[in-house]
Amino acid sequence: MKIIKCMFLLFWAVQITAFTQTLCDDIRVTLLKVDEMIVEGKLDLALEELTKIKNNPDMRNCDNIRVVDYKINDIKSKLSPPSLTVIQMVDLGNDYLNGINGKTKDYAEAKKWFEMAAEQGNAEAYLSIGWMYDKGLGVSQDLAEAIKWYRKAAEQGNVLAQNNLGVMFRIGKGVPKDYTEALKWFRKSADQGNDIGMTNVGYMYDEGLGVPQDYAEAERYYRMAAELGDATAQYNLGVMFENGKGVKKNLSEAKLWYEIAAVQGNENAKKRLNVLNGK
Repeated sequence: MKIIKCMFLLFWAVQITAFTQTLCDDIRVTLLKVDEMIVEGKLDLALEELTKIKNNPDMRNCDNIRVVDYKINDIKSKLSPPSLTVIQMVDLGNDYLNGINGKTKDYAEAKKWFEMAAEQGNAEAYLSIGWMYDKGLGVSQDLAEAIKWYRKAAEQGNVLAQNNLGVMFRIGKGVPKDYTEALKWFRKSADQGNDIGMTNVGYMYDEGLGVPQDYAEAERYYRMAAELGDATAQYNLGVMFENGKGVKKNLSEAKLWYEIAAVQGNENAKKRLNVLNGK
């Protein structure tokens, strides 16, 4: 009985080995077909054939499965640039920049995708590359390079780049301080409806930077930005009502704007609320 059982097991072992060998031989045949497809430029079909092998659990122990993995990665790298739109490249760059949507934070990978989109003239990609140089993310901080990329995006009308360029000129970061130039870029951003740009125009009037100090004009820009949801503008508007700057002093109105800003996490607004509430 034992002899029969052993013979039975040996028979199946031989059959399994033969079956596995046949599957591994199939990989070799498929790889030859795939090479022909690649030469003919049929990368999508080649990738489809390789993926079938990759997803077959019976083929995972074949020695040449590593060749399949290599060819899949190689084809994907060749397919990625032309198969993605510029917007998708930028989105992928943002995913790697921020470590979101299943991607691990990888500045080098983010920059690669932004540069690919930038080669096609995308303003958002210009902005992102400028931001990476501005903050030293994955590259050595280079303010001159940051300004170069911000300017390219700003000149294409990107409101965030216009605002960032304005900030650089206002504080003299990487360029000589120039309030007139700063206000110019803030206005361009604000004129396109950007709330941050509006807040910064308001601040320039509030402090008299590059323009005569004008609280009424500051309040006007702060209010536009505040109504669009900018927490800094909401806080600044609260300050104006608390102190009667450009408006009639009104602590109830001040509290209202502080509360709205505080809900968005503005720490200065929280502090002023505590003071006005006697805490």
